[in-house]
Amino acid sequence: MLIELLGLRVGTARPHPPLARVATALGPAEALWCGEPGAGPGRYHVEWTVDPPLHPGQNTTAAGIHRPGLALHGGLLRLRGRLDAPADGTVLLDLGGESVLLEYRELPGYEWVELTVGVEQVSLHPYQL
Repeated sequence: MLIELLGLRVGTARPHPPLARVATALGPAEALWCGEPGAGPGRYHVEWTVDPPLHPGQNTTAAGIHRPGLALHGGLLRLRGRLDAPADGTVLLDLGGESVLLEYRELPGYEWVELTVGVEQVSLHPYQL
């Protein structure tokens, strides 16, 4: 996914990796930056990883809106997308043509989901095209 890196925040309690503030076509986000620690603002292609598994009723709910999106709520990031067929204990969350590989404890009984996790449970991994 193409993102706009707005800035990196390094704290004493969390020196590495820094927390990245980003803008995307789907909305704003914050996540751990797994690229160069001194990366400057600009456009980057990134792969997303989400650490906690899908857990219906806890971090996963049915999406009321059936279109991909990202939203920040304090220290939480909400990812909204469509689930693709599971394979080997994983499932793909389609975020408008970009897929995030997820594990699950239990598959939700709905196709469109909202997954809400802490921003420090999501990582951005930049790559070159």
